[in-house]
Order: sequence, then structure tokens, then C-alpha cells
Amino acid sequence: KDLKEKRIGEIERRALTDKEIQRFLRICDEKNSVYSWILALALCIGLRIGEAIALKTDDVNMELQTLKIQGQALNGKIIPATKSRAGRKVRLSKTAIYFLNKAIAWQQENKTKNEYDLLFTNSRGEMLRYTTIRRRLIEIANEMCCPDITAHVLRHTYTTLSARSGENLDQIRSNVGHRFASFVTARYLHETEDTRHDSAIRRQAYLKKIMDEYSTMNSTT
Repeated sequence: KDLKEKRIGEIERRALTDKEIQRFLRICDEKNSVYSWILALALCIGLRIGEAIALKTDDVNMELQTLKIQGQALNGKIIPATKSRAGRKVRLSKTAIYFLNKAIAWQQENKTKNEYDLLFTNSRGEMLRYTTIRRRLIEIANEMCCPDITAHVLRHTYTTLSARSGENLDQIRSNVGHRFASFVTARYLHETEDTRHDSAIRRQAYLKKIMDEYSTMNSTT
């Protein structure tokens, strides 16, 4: 039991590499279903699956390119509060907007109606089930030959990408719905081979700048 729990912890604390992200999003696009669109958003925005299920049409503002996250699906019901109790608003990337537009167009085409005006439903307008989304994720993970990809891995990947793109910890904390930046640092941010390589390049560029300046100084004295 201890070994199993340790293994689960190791799996869920990894982040996808750049190549894995590219392939994951491409597969989600090719599958072209509400389930694959939710999984793509989980990676692009750092959504919890329960939060994605609870998204409403009015939560999306394409004009401002923002998304409000203010609820979650729990035990087959929509709860008007996220896991951290506080709602949040995130800016949408072009990739996130692409998958959201697919979901909106699908809803309009099928004219699905549901009690909560949910953005993601099945063809009958019913709330999606977490277990079904999880099965779809397993299918994609197996297709990628990466069976260790979980919903937590997608969320962790988002935070790692955010840090690499230069976002500060407070902004990342706000985007993923946590109260403390230290929790994000301890649990979600990951160093990968790609980040190590990028860091090495940045360090070398900085050192070269210092040495060039030093050489110029010496040549003028």
C-alpha cells in the first residue's frame, strides 16, 4: 500500500514535455468531442475536471477573452463554489479559445438545453460524468504510450508552462485557484529536461554578456 501511494504521488507530480503537449492537443483536436475539448482546456487553463464540467455558457466572454470559474460538479450536482471556495477569472490563450469555440458551436448546432446552461453536456443535454472523462483521458494516454498521464498531470503541466512563460507565482496561484503561492511552488512546479536546457542557455547567455563586458573593459584600460 505504501509503495502504491508513493508511485501515485510520483506520477501525479510530473509535467508533460513540449513534445507530449503538442501530441496531446493534436489528439484532442482529432477526436473532436466534448470530452477531448474538456481535457484540452484542463491543460490550457489548469482546470480541475469538476470545474470544467460545471462551466456555464455565460462564464465565457470571448470579447474580453476571459473565463469565469465559479463552481464544480460534485456527486452529480453543480456546487456554486470551487474546491478552494473562491471563484476566479482567467485570461484565455488562443489554443483555449479554439477548443471553447468548438464546444460553443457544438452546443448551438445540437441545440442542447440543460438545467444549469452548462457549456459541456452529452448529446441529450445531460451533465458529463467524471468517470467517462477519465476513461477518455486513459484512451488518449494509451494512444500516446504515456499511461501515467492523469488529470493532475495536466494541471501540473499548466502551472509549469505558466512559470516558464514568465508569470509570477501570485498570478499562477490565482489562475489555478489556490490561496497560497508556496503551495503552488511545493506541489505543482516541475523542472523537466526542457527547462533544464532552457536554463542552461539563459545562464550561458548571461555569463557571455558578463565576460564580453569584462573583456571590453580590460581592452580599454
